Amino acid sequence: MKNRKIRYLFSFLFALCCMGLMFIIYTLSSEDGYASGQRSANVQEIIKENVHEYMDSTEIGQKLHYGLQSLIEAISPDGDNWYQTIRDIAHFSLYFFLALLLYITFSIAGISRLWKIILSSLICLGYALFDEFHQSMVIGRISTMDDVIVDMCGTLMSLGLCWIISAFCACLRSKPRPRL
Repeated sequence: MKNRKIRYLFSFLFALCCMGLMFIIYTLSSEDGYASGQRSANVQEIIKENVHEYMDSTEIGQKLHYGLQSLIEAISPDGDNWYQTIRDIAHFSLYFFLALLLYITFSIAGISRLWKIILSSLICLGYALFDEFHQSMVIGRISTMDDVIVDMCGTLMSLGLCWIISAFCACLRSKPRPRL
């Protein structure tokens, strides 16, 4: 009985963390185009200053810089547009952690592994669609399905890692232990 109460308490606390992250996403989407652009530009400048300082001062840093630049140009539809790449990384990261928190919440609640994946995916997809719809109503902001795709990539990456770790742990638990 006591164990069940503790389980419900932790499940509730993680659900609150999920709602807190959803509030942060909603707040960031509520910023007008100018404020959002300024935030992205500030983050971009901070990253550029720190990265360029390291990358310009060492030979390894210079090789890493050219490698990263080539990678970003190859995989990003925006090429070497740091501004858009940083925004995509932010979308990816927020939904990565939202899916992780949802998965943990459902794990504590005792939901099966398949249903944890399904529910977490559907909640993240629904919230990503709602977020883009909400963003389309904000002055100076646009709504794109590209953002939903990036959000879902973060979600699926997180849930894929959770699935692998969960399967690995289940495999470890099921192996017979040697007797001493």
